[in-house]
Amino acid sequence: MLDFLARLLGPDRAVSAYVFVSRFGIAILCGLGFLAVIAFLFLRPTGEPEHEAYLTLPVVSSGPLSASDQHAVMVVVQLPDGENLRLTETEGLIARSIADTACVELRRMPRSGEARYRLRQPHRCEGSQ
Repeated sequence: MLDFLARLLGPDRAVSAYVFVSRFGIAILCGLGFLAVIAFLFLRPTGEPEHEAYLTLPVVSSGPLSASDQHAVMVVVQLPDGENLRLTETEGLIARSIADTACVELRRMPRSGEARYRLRQPHRCEGSQ
């Protein structure tokens, strides 16, 4: 290894690099392995939410998100169990179609079963209830 480093870095720097690698090489490899495991845990795909149903829900309140963006809206809808759910939408077609009721898509995460909701265009809910 010292010969390889001498050809790559030169004879003076090769000794310093060899001592550094022999002294801290295992610690550096362990640290890189640890970072690889952490990156895998945080960046692995957890699966896309799967469609479960379209719901037509009553709108409790709605209003713009900001004065500058006319298409962004915040909507509070009431779920069938009575709980209020706050959703935001920035797509103009969906935001303009919200009146007394809103079409909401219910999606579930495959592993955890966690419910996810998002506003959809009204024609998606027409045949669902």
